[in-house]
Amino acid sequence: MPLAKTTEARALNKKIVNILAVILLVAFAFRFIHHLEMQAHDPIYEYPIIDSKEYVNNAEYIVETTWLGPSWPFFHPPFYTYVLAAIFWLFGISITIVRILQILLDCVNILLLFLLARKTFDPAIALISCALYALYIPLIQFSVELLPPVLSIFLLLVSVLSLLIYLDRARTSTRSLWWLCIAGASYGLLIITLPNFLVCLPIIAILLYFFMHWIAIRQRILLIGVFCVLAMIPAIATTVRNIAYTGEKVFISYNGGVNFYIGNNPDIYTTVAIPPGVEWEKFTMIPYERERIENFARASAYWYQQGFTYIMQHPLSWLWLMVKKTVLFFNAHEFPRNFDLAFFGRYSAIMKLPIVKLNVLLALGMTGMIIIAARWRAVIKKRALVLIGAIFFSYALSIILFFIAARYRLPLVPFLTIFAAYALHLLFRSKKRAITILIAACALVLFCLVSVHPFAHTHPYTIPVTKTYALIGATLFDQGDNEQAYEYLTLGLEEPADRYTYDLHHQLGLLLSKQGKTDQSIAHYRSSLEHKADNFAVWNDLASEYMTAGQLDSALVCYEQARQLAPCCAKVYLNLVEVYFAAQEYDRIIPVLESYFHACPSPHPIISYTLGKFYMQILHDWDKAIFHIEQAIGYPHGFELTVDVYNNLGICYFYRNEFDKADRTWRKGLRLDPDNESIKNNLKKLDALNN
Repeated sequence: MPLAKTTEARALNKKIVNILAVILLVAFAFRFIHHLEMQAHDPIYEYPIIDSKEYVNNAEYIVETTWLGPSWPFFHPPFYTYVLAAIFWLFGISITIVRILQILLDCVNILLLFLLARKTFDPAIALISCALYALYIPLIQFSVELLPPVLSIFLLLVSVLSLLIYLDRARTSTRSLWWLCIAGASYGLLIITLPNFLVCLPIIAILLYFFMHWIAIRQRILLIGVFCVLAMIPAIATTVRNIAYTGEKVFISYNGGVNFYIGNNPDIYTTVAIPPGVEWEKFTMIPYERERIENFARASAYWYQQGFTYIMQHPLSWLWLMVKKTVLFFNAHEFPRNFDLAFFGRYSAIMKLPIVKLNVLLALGMTGMIIIAARWRAVIKKRALVLIGAIFFSYALSIILFFIAARYRLPLVPFLTIFAAYALHLLFRSKKRAITILIAACALVLFCLVSVHPFAHTHPYTIPVTKTYALIGATLFDQGDNEQAYEYLTLGLEEPADRYTYDLHHQLGLLLSKQGKTDQSIAHYRSSLEHKADNFAVWNDLASEYMTAGQLDSALVCYEQARQLAPCCAKVYLNLVEVYFAAQEYDRIIPVLESYFHACPSPHPIISYTLGKFYMQILHDWDKAIFHIEQAIGYPHGFELTVDVYNNLGICYFYRNEFDKADRTWRKGLRLDPDNESIKNNLKKLDALNN
């Protein structure tokens, strides 16, 4: 290469690196400032909520107890939880550290995005794509949320980029196989972060078959097999863990069934909008009230069955529903899942800036797709575009098959920015005025279309401000900040009454109860029931308040009402037992617990274990005590089997003169707690008896 051209190329590369460095600095600055703003102004920013809370709690359990996790199957796909656990193990339990590391990881995503876009287009388009990603408001917001999108994007970009590098080097480098292995392994971790990407795996395999056309068919199939096996190993390992450790045949996680039903049923506008808390708890009780559900796998299967039953019985309604979900997927509204994104966005100045939002990104991205589709003969030769497009639309289909939510669309943002950057580049660089006008017109029309909220009369994706105030109040109350909790709950009551006003009164009742203000607490519980009379949790808490006031008859009435509304809620039965215990009506305790199994077809380990203890301690009926305690062990279903369970079961065997079983049972307990003095003493008694 002539010296002049070499110098020019170096100058160009330096300019590209400088621009990319500026984009990275801006991206980091925006995300870090957003973090500081939220830290300063969001009252519950330091407290994980809803799904974030479950991720953090499970990560803490993993670090403090066992790396196998809780003794039940994963509800959420586990990789993000394990990443949190690794961070907690290395740096201590600090969600601030997690947020800063996520910001840094999102900046790494920008670098990966540049490399990916550069594989298909020139550096200018790659830089525009990175700039759009860096300034995209939802990604700035989610970069500090304790949720998986940033990690999902990282794994997706690593996998796709590694695949393309492998395809580029496969003809010339013997070491290219490592890139295929990296692609497969990262895609496998992506699957146990967001299982929807399983849908894309067979499509990627088919594309690889055609991309590697210069390789013999047998070797091609072998290489594709290597990629697919590596991609499935994490999912298989997770499933083996669920089966071997928990005894349940759950593939990756058991939330798939309920998520499928939420988006595929005749009342989707209600199910999609079910908020966390009492309504969600009542909703998830349905399979236990209607069928004999013995474990989490059966519960998930129940929801899948209900969803497919609706599809088979109402195919036309379901197809129309799919059309509506498709329209919503390509709509600019940021659909909330568990909390109001716009409400919490008000705490950050960054969220108020007039920078990239979904209406702009979708309009430009879809314009880019249309242009690329019009030039399909040239595009078909570009492996990167074909691969990106295939993953984009297959993943989109997987989300549409379930239900739409803002954070589930985020993994596609990097691809969308590439298409949008391509459209922008053509718009400003095209030498033909007609093409420029056509692109601008297309983008403007699409901007208008995606900005409209369709199906407004049945739009389920809204969270009233009253629900958000209730969420903030409940979170602050759980953290012991009663004064601020009271402030936000009363602020919520100043809003016009709606379907969630009941929750504000409920939370105020709980807060005032803790402060010992019984009369005020009861008044708020009653107000809550005026807004929502079928709220079993309020009836239950109102009964507890009457118990505190010594009004046992009123407590019984309220508990009975709660039991009628939620016949499979174990805590109501246990609270009823407390009333009878306080009233010294011991003969009514066991019938109340037994009535659970008449009202609810599913076994419940806590009810069974409590029954076993009462048969053991009150009636000394060792046979029935053993039956119920063994049932609790046989169907743990989220019940942590403690050393006391095995200790009590061993005592029952001992008094039934089954000394070998007592010995084996106590030794199982010692595996959980080798220093348990009670079991050690019982074993000494057993040894003395045998000698």
